[in-house]
Amino acid sequence: MGKIYDRVGCKYNRLVVTSYAHRKNGKAYWNCLCDCKNTTVASGSNLVTGAVKSCGCAKKGCNIIHGKTGTVEYSTWARMRQRCYNELNLDYESYGGRGIIVCERWHDFENFLEDMGKRPNNKSSIDRIDNDGNYELSNCKWSSDSEQAINKRNTLFVVYRGERIRLKDLCRKLNKNYISIYKKTQYRDLNIEDAINTTLLPYK
Repeated sequence: MGKIYDRVGCKYNRLVVTSYAHRKNGKAYWNCLCDCKNTTVASGSNLVTGAVKSCGCAKKGCNIIHGKTGTVEYSTWARMRQRCYNELNLDYESYGGRGIIVCERWHDFENFLEDMGKRPNNKSSIDRIDNDGNYELSNCKWSSDSEQAINKRNTLFVVYRGERIRLKDLCRKLNKNYISIYKKTQYRDLNIEDAINTTLLPYK
């Protein structure tokens, strides 16, 4: 039996592979979610060659329900999934290869759009607050290129009790939640001492 290439998360035309289905006559079959929200099962070879492009709605001339496939938000969502699940993607090693995943809720594009909203301007892109964290609402925001630069791995430093240290490492050392401390220092303008020692009520 040959090795099965994991296609989960890969998008082929209107179909996104969601999980492995079964093997039949030497072929691997995959459960797929169509852009129209229907599901179908297709072989890997038919997906790759384009013999199967949708659940059948393309042949019927159906419109995609959310109508967002040509938008920046949809492209962002699709590329995010590719980075995490497609081993052939050039960025896979820095994302899926490090164990970073897309939360289950965001496997549905409409949920992603509902949570993140439209991109605020053409200079923004999706950014993870904790670069070791997953793609999920609590860890993602739209950021400009300059804001993303601040959040690159190994660049976000603070001075705590006379020691210059990465904020991520400090939080691990003190057993503090990185995202919570990050938001306090970046959005609430607290110094690092107050961010660590103060419990704040959430914004209303």
